[in-house]
Amino acid sequence: MNKKNITAKSEEELRKEVIRRRKNEIKRRNWVTNTIINALKWGQKNNSSNIEPFISSINSKYLDDPEGTATWFKDNLAQYCNSDWTIIEQPSLEALGIIVLRNKVNVNQIKVLKISNSYLKYNRHIGGKNRTLLCGAFSSDLQENSKPNSLMLKGITGNVELMETIVALNELPSLFQGQYANAIIDNIQVINPSNGTGISATNEELLYCYKVLSEHSPMKGIDHIKTGTIKFATMEQSLNLRMSALFDSDLDYGISDKSKFTSARADWDNVPFGDTDRKIKTLKKLIKEIEDTYGVSKISIQQLQGQNAEIYKMYYMML
Repeated sequence: MNKKNITAKSEEELRKEVIRRRKNEIKRRNWVTNTIINALKWGQKNNSSNIEPFISSINSKYLDDPEGTATWFKDNLAQYCNSDWTIIEQPSLEALGIIVLRNKVNVNQIKVLKISNSYLKYNRHIGGKNRTLLCGAFSSDLQENSKPNSLMLKGITGNVELMETIVALNELPSLFQGQYANAIIDNIQVINPSNGTGISATNEELLYCYKVLSEHSPMKGIDHIKTGTIKFATMEQSLNLRMSALFDSDLDYGISDKSKFTSARADWDNVPFGDTDRKIKTLKKLIKEIEDTYGVSKISIQQLQGQNAEIYKMYYMML
């Protein structure tokens, strides 16, 4: 996170300084990743989101991003700090700052976190200063935006790292084979713990970008995303995974009586698979019931403390 400009007396000195800083960035990212993993493991073992002692040294030290908050990082991790989640240990991915989590209630649900040291909304202008999209190395903004169904993401650092994460996952198809052949990726999120920010995209957007980019720069070896070995949840599948993970869990998520929401759950189960619009309406009904019952909202949710902390985690899962 050293923002000082590099000064050097020679090209060789400049090269050495750039390499030194890059090595330090990688070393810091590895330390942060291991710290987060240890915090999550503790939270999962103890069913507690009180992980501040573990992460206090990394989540606000460099909080100079106006879009970041000192509590965002902890709040975002809180949803994984219970016995419903487990970390799939993969040293080769963790060395890249990638943490893979599996839901133990619904073993088909996979979520992925990518730890970054970078300013996530910095536009790299890939392919030239007038190009702002991820595909900038291959086509102009005008060419891509002229496509009627384009879902191309901006060429910002966070989106680049989302693509890098997919490429890394492609190298480990075993995560999606054997007993986990039905596992699907619910969500990938890139987070910068130091300035309390994160970025993600819909799976539809991710797959569109991946498809376009891989057409120009094909994956070496087998493309397990293209073959379908590694699957990404549709919007409806993602909502279904989260609903199942919440209501089929032995944890109450702060709800003393889940029967209060029996009607919303029944409505959800009665909507035929494929009727996405009705599924979304049912989800909105559940969120409204949670808001009315517990007095929470998207605006106030980050201010919730104490006994409402578990309600926050439950509510967060539904958004």
